[in-house]
Amino acid sequence: MSSLKNARKRQRHSDTDDDLSYSRSRARSLVLEANRIENPLEKFELDKRIQLEQVEFLLESYKGSQLPLELRHFCFEIVEKHTRQDYESAGLWSASGKKAELRSDAARFLLVRSYPHMNLVGFVHYRFTIENQENVLYIYELHIVDGYQGLGIGKKLVQVLETIGVRTKMKKIMLTVFKRNVDAVRFYKEKLGFSLDASSPEVFGDLECKYEILSKHLVPVCKDSPVKNHLTRSKLFCMH
Repeated sequence: MSSLKNARKRQRHSDTDDDLSYSRSRARSLVLEANRIENPLEKFELDKRIQLEQVEFLLESYKGSQLPLELRHFCFEIVEKHTRQDYESAGLWSASGKKAELRSDAARFLLVRSYPHMNLVGFVHYRFTIENQENVLYIYELHIVDGYQGLGIGKKLVQVLETIGVRTKMKKIMLTVFKRNVDAVRFYKEKLGFSLDASSPEVFGDLECKYEILSKHLVPVCKDSPVKNHLTRSKLFCMH
């Protein structure tokens, strides 16, 4: 009897290992597939217009290696202006390291321009990657220039990323936020429904850590679901 129990136990362990191996392989495949997409806005037929009350904005999509130098400079300057002190408070600021992030082949960008003047007013840097053996869309930076904050642009950008994450079959959307940036923490948690991720240092008892990791699970959309229409052109960005 004991030998039969041991055999069953070994089989359960084997099945668990096989499932875990398959899950890891599946996650890697989905990330590779997502990274092959040149332009998610075009691939998934998402509207490039953001209409907020009487103000209109346009989205541009780039890979890190394709981002023109002047746009990369814009991204770096706004990151340095808005968050350098936050990074320095945690001993994490590196101008060269941040510039390297922005030109990485793995980097993805959505840039926002005001219409019709076409001035740059914000951007989000994100990536398709593996975190804790899960395929995720990770937000590295999200910034809106002074004078355009509070209009709902940041919220719309995250909603676009959630749609892209669903379409690319990512399990969740993640980000890192500095605790001292209370407005950002409130924005992600209260307005967008993010919560503390299981990988956040605070979960492991590190209450002194200067940042926390937030995440939000992405719910797959059935192809036949009426919600699908909400994600495509002219539906995604409308304010009702």
